Amino acid sequence: MGINWLEQFILFGAMQGFLLALVISRMKNSNQVAKVFLGSLLVLTSFILIGRVFFQTEFLQKYWMVYTYTDIIIFLFGPIIYLFTCSLLGRKLPPVSKLHWHFWPALIHLFIVNTFLSLAIAGVITFLTRLHFILIYSTLEFLAIASLGIYLWKSVKLFNQYELEYFSNYSSPNVHSFLKHFLFFFLIILGFWMIAFFMKSVNLVIDNNGTVYYGFWTLGAISTYFLSYKVLLDPEILKAPKLEESKIFDKITSIPIPISQEILNTKTQLAYFLESKKVYQNPNLSLNDLVEAMQINRHDLSKTINQGFNKNFFDLINSYRIQEFIEKYDAKYTFLEIAFEVGFNSKSAFNRAFRKETGTNPSTYFKNQIPFQKVNF
Repeated sequence: MGINWLEQFILFGAMQGFLLALVISRMKNSNQVAKVFLGSLLVLTSFILIGRVFFQTEFLQKYWMVYTYTDIIIFLFGPIIYLFTCSLLGRKLPPVSKLHWHFWPALIHLFIVNTFLSLAIAGVITFLTRLHFILIYSTLEFLAIASLGIYLWKSVKLFNQYELEYFSNYSSPNVHSFLKHFLFFFLIILGFWMIAFFMKSVNLVIDNNGTVYYGFWTLGAISTYFLSYKVLLDPEILKAPKLEESKIFDKITSIPIPISQEILNTKTQLAYFLESKKVYQNPNLSLNDLVEAMQINRHDLSKTINQGFNKNFFDLINSYRIQEFIEKYDAKYTFLEIAFEVGFNSKSAFNRAFRKETGTNPSTYFKNQIPFQKVNF
């Protein structure tokens, strides 16, 4: 059986994967551990793409063990994505004594497929029927899908926790959008994989050659390589502000709770400081900057922002920026010119903050002259 144009495209992607992994490994001044896991993901993706291309070819008929070895990679995607997320966000990786547990499913898969089933294919074990093979492979694939789903859930949960901590400490919208897109792509891939698995399960004989999987693997290759090229164009992507891991947060809630006099006093002090000093005009303002400038306890300031203003640090600072933007608005200047002046560092960040504060976009707001409620002190 020859290789068609789609398979040639996938093979080309696999070669790119190896090249990208090599280039990324040689990048300097970036998160070294994250590079290792990203490079590993690229190499694994390339290997499994090659295995998929040679599935059902004459080459595989003769050297079928090649494919069975590449197929164990389906149990490695989840752990590597999770460990990449941990390392990129500066979280502690599991100790070496526990790290191996993440890779046991792949080793078990390797043993089952390349020992037990291989003996059956070689004719040493004769009691397994075709139905047995189908059930075993389907079960393994289902478990691989479940594994990837669990690790993606853990990765998204970790990112959301980081995002919460980030917006409690920084006023610029530079939370790791690269990682958000990275995880989003793999969630889409997981969805495609589930659809392909379902299609194969209800029609096993007709799709015995795995054709429905080509879209899934092609999407996986494209997304991984696209994100890797972004890393090459901007190595700073592999750097994320390291935040202290916190198990307890001062939660923001819409339910009114009693506010102590101490918080009220600190709230008044903070509001006066922000209005008089206009420190929010600094696009890189952080919670630590305020702590140092006001000579106040960090935990007390954070608690005041969350409970006194019922906002996180990011939203509070943007409230003041939007308030000043509206006060300074002049048709002689563009929206972006004024936005930069009050502390925003990008058009997208300004538009998101403006819509969140006013419920509409700047053009509609000033056209209709919608009243804006100032930050409540």
